Amino acid sequence: MKEGVKNELNILLGVIEGVQKFLKQDGSTMAMMLSSALFDQFWRLKDELEKGSPE
Repeated sequence: MKEGVKNELNILLGVIEGVQKFLKQDGSTMAMMLSSALFDQFWRLKDELEKGSPE
């Protein structure tokens, strides 16, 4: 797997864990912000995978 894809996956995992943490606490605006970050990171990962070649 390309190094860029691995980095994007690690970032995505961190964002997901953050969303879970804040949703458990109170479902606040912070959770909404992290959810938006999750969505953005997903599209970055998708773009990275689409432009990369299979290895």
